[in-house]
Amino acid sequence: MDKATSRVSQAATNYIDMVFHRYTVTHIDGLAHFLEGQMYNGRPVHLVSTNLSATAESVELAGKGIVTHGILIDVPRIRGTNRIERGGGVFNSDILKVKEECGFIIL
Repeated sequence: MDKATSRVSQAATNYIDMVFHRYTVTHIDGLAHFLEGQMYNGRPVHLVSTNLSATAESVELAGKGIVTHGILIDVPRIRGTNRIERGGGVFNSDILKVKEECGFIIL
């Protein structure tokens, strides 16, 4: 049985962060994160409540870890240099150039 609330406006949050070298912080949104009245996969926002938290798509789904695909991009090579200077960053244009040159598919 669905234990969700019937309240029109409700919220619950999950926060996972990683700090690298004390300069940047990143995060991943939980599957219960919602926008325009829907959660991930079109689930209705009323499945998240202030008193019960996420009754569907909760952070517990990641309890055994998160596995995904990744790629390593040699950005200095793509830019024709030996290194990226501090603060240089990697941009969407770098990734698109690698995609063009190496022919991988971005899903």
